[in-house]
Amino acid sequence: MPKAHLKGTQSVASLTVSKRRIVGALFAVLLALLTTITTDRASALFSDTGAVQTTFASTAAVELRFVGVAAGEGYSLGWTADGNLYAWGSNAQGQLGLGDRTARLQPTLIPFPPGTQIVEASAGIDMTIALTSTGVVYTWGNRDVTAGTDRPEIVPSLSALGVTGVSAGGYFFLAWTSSGQLYSWGNNGSGRLGRAGTGNDNTPARVTAQSLNSRVVVGADAGRAMGAAWVSGTTGTTRVSFWGDLFGSTTGQSGLGLPEGQSVQGLNVGSRYAFVWTSNGELYGGNTNSLSRVAGTTSSFIVGAEVSVPSAGALSYFAWDQNGALLAWGLNSSGQLGLGDVADRASPTSVSLPPGASVSSLNVGSNHSLFAGSNGAFSSAGSNAQGALGDNTTVPRNTFSVPVIILRWP
Repeated sequence: MPKAHLKGTQSVASLTVSKRRIVGALFAVLLALLTTITTDRASALFSDTGAVQTTFASTAAVELRFVGVAAGEGYSLGWTADGNLYAWGSNAQGQLGLGDRTARLQPTLIPFPPGTQIVEASAGIDMTIALTSTGVVYTWGNRDVTAGTDRPEIVPSLSALGVTGVSAGGYFFLAWTSSGQLYSWGNNGSGRLGRAGTGNDNTPARVTAQSLNSRVVVGADAGRAMGAAWVSGTTGTTRVSFWGDLFGSTTGQSGLGLPEGQSVQGLNVGSRYAFVWTSNGELYGGNTNSLSRVAGTTSSFIVGAEVSVPSAGALSYFAWDQNGALLAWGLNSSGQLGLGDVADRASPTSVSLPPGASVSSLNVGSNHSLFAGSNGAFSSAGSNAQGALGDNTTVPRNTFSVPVIILRWP
């Protein structure tokens, strides 16, 4: 029994050793095979340098450069030379056009159909209008005066009319065509649509104030509760027409006080005030239709001017000359004049701009203002409680001299 038992034990041990040897041999073969496969794969991956990239490179962000800017009530717009439109700031009514009602602290690209190029945009109180290179008009924001969405929607009745300019004011829009037709729609409170009717009329129709429906309109602007337009082929007091709050309601009034022999080059209206500048670089302004030369600007050849659109209170004013130098005066309680402080100014004061920049585009809302320079520099000043300055903060700024750098992927 013991010998038999011993023999059996030795046999089991021998068998176990043999199995271990076989398993070890198989493992060695498998390891060699795997090594060969790995080596061959590595060789295949990296030996053909013409087919496989062996190094990585990073793409640097580029500075966002605006060719035009627009300031609303607590929100902002900026568009680029390649036709992209960005929005930032307050978004309670979907005025940013981003499909939601979430505020943004820095410029965010608004989505449009592929191939769309925005050439002009305007920020109203809480609604927005934009014009494409093909004359298509989009609106969005406040649902009382738009198509009722938080994204850009086409205004279909204007698509075949050849629209060349647009403006958004206090709950109403203006659009004018290459043939000189001026259209308005939205809220007609205070007669701001310049035509018959009360309440909301969201169908674009011709402005009739001062017989503008039978005249050739060159350009127009929508203020808080008033509108203005200038026409071609006329002289004297009939060159500019106003309507709305303080300006004759829907009937309107002709602009008085402009000099003979000078054509109108542009106008701007805000809250209860209007600017008009002429071909001789003279700036006129007033809170009635009787305009007068603006003191403190007579030594400059003025080519643009802007006035703020607050719901009440004092106004902020800007004007710039043919060399791109900027003047500012009026209310500055939020630093919106960009002068480096919050002190009001009684007369036009020179504004320091970013190095090498001159005015390309400037727009002022209720209590913040935006600057785009001829060299691509962007700056902003004033209230920033809702991120309207676009610097990714809610901290106010009071100077234009320091640019706001915005980076994006190329």
